Amino acid sequence: MPENKTRLLETSHLRKSHTKQVVTTAALPWRTGTAVNPALRAAHLAARGLRVTLLVPWLPPGEQPAVYPPGQVFQTREAQAEHVVSDARKRAGLLGDPASRFRVAWYEGRYFPALGSILPTGDVTGAVPADAAAAGCAVVLEEPEHLTWFAHRTRWTARFAHVVGVMHTNYLSYVASGLSGGSGGAVGGAVASSALCRINKWTCRLHCHKVIKLSDAVQQLPRQVTCNVHGVASCFLEQGAAAAAAAAKATAGAGAVEAEGEGEERAPARSPFTKGAYFIGKAVWGKGWRELVELLDHVQKKEEQRKLSPDSGGGGGGAGANGVGDANGGVGVNGVGGGRSPPAPAPSSSVVDLYGGGEDLDAIRREAEGRGLRVCFKGPADHSDASVVGPYRVFLNPSTSDVVATTTAEALAMGKWAVVEELPCNEFFRQFGEREVVSVGAIWFRGARAHLRVCAFFCAFARLRLFLRLCAFRRSLVLFREEREDAPPFARTKSERNSQLTPPPPITHAQQEHQQHTQKTASSTARPTSSPPTSRAPCATTPRP
Repeated sequence: MPENKTRLLETSHLRKSHTKQVVTTAALPWRTGTAVNPALRAAHLAARGLRVTLLVPWLPPGEQPAVYPPGQVFQTREAQAEHVVSDARKRAGLLGDPASRFRVAWYEGRYFPALGSILPTGDVTGAVPADAAAAGCAVVLEEPEHLTWFAHRTRWTARFAHVVGVMHTNYLSYVASGLSGGSGGAVGGAVASSALCRINKWTCRLHCHKVIKLSDAVQQLPRQVTCNVHGVASCFLEQGAAAAAAAAKATAGAGAVEAEGEGEERAPARSPFTKGAYFIGKAVWGKGWRELVELLDHVQKKEEQRKLSPDSGGGGGGAGANGVGDANGGVGVNGVGGGRSPPAPAPSSSVVDLYGGGEDLDAIRREAEGRGLRVCFKGPADHSDASVVGPYRVFLNPSTSDVVATTTAEALAMGKWAVVEELPCNEFFRQFGEREVVSVGAIWFRGARAHLRVCAFFCAFARLRLFLRLCAFRRSLVLFREEREDAPPFARTKSERNSQLTPPPPITHAQQEHQQHTQKTASSTARPTSSPPTSRAPCATTPRP
């Protein structure tokens, strides 16, 4: 190890002698990134012999069915703590490691359906165990802005030696699009997003010594660094290794059949991927479902146009009956990009299977049925269940609001092909090569829908600018009226206008006597004015005797 890196580790606040606190905004069995990734982080830190406490929100039993899978309701905190520890160790592949056990602490929280999130109802710093809040304790705040929006009585940086914040969610994108359905409006969403941007900077500056952004999709923050500190569970890597071994065996079997020629033929090994494309995620419009519905609608319409076209010959990109693609780009359910496809039999249907549950599931289903999309809703599912998602070959994720999509990383770990958009949130996946991640930007994301969104925003902005111009024109008319000669002499400044409108104060008796004395003195000392000579008519004179 280089000398500078060794010195950095020796002076780090996260060295072994410190107790670790991992504070997050969701708890297992909720299958969301803010529940799974912090639990895996705590399990792996505990496996290294560190004292780790995972601080998660406790929901009342009546609110648990809104976020937890069906049939999983916990009446006591001890029962859910045992489930969190066992599930995290199972996902991390640390069942045989006795040192991987960690503690689970709780703080009070409530679920708000309008936000789709759990918010703390008190001071979270007070829920940290007393023995763990000793001097030198290091804290990892998963979503620090989320934890301190409404409850920040005590600064985390004032109570703990080192606080690191990990930004999971692009809340600005959710707020700008109206959280779930895009009903916030262009101008209202832009104003709310701008206000939230400043609030996030303020809270992160107050409560974090260092802020880690998983990608540049997150806003600029104080003391930030961009680094993907998330991973995937070992079960996904095991499925990927098994799929690679099966694919290599299938390729070797096909080569042996060709070499034997007319001799005795052997049946090649079957590929593990026997189905087409799928999508999995929480059924909320802001989690990529809006983009997915419109992408599939666009692709299906282009496919129908190619079928009706007399000179349709398949094209280089090739999205036929079994594909999702474009004639110029080539994104197919049987393969990703350029008309290429993995060596596997083509599925018999172009139906895309959709997994997930949530408050917008009924609305999404109605939207898909109204557009006539060839999709199949399968309900909630665990992405790590090989019997459910293992046979699929392609994972579709057109979401534009992710920071780093955990489901995309899990699909790549299982050896699947991922279809994502060229965005900062997907920049991390470029390192896996062109055969795993490609862009479908030319199909829809830079097409008519994006144009309509931009036009809607500028139309709303134009209306706002017109309103401001009308206000300025009205003010200019008022000023012009004040300057007219035949108009009453209005005051030109606010202070003068107020002085004219305000009645004069009453005159006291002493002031009246002083005014009278002044007037008398002025009249006595005044000189008589000389009048000009006037011409008089001549009068008759009396003769003298």
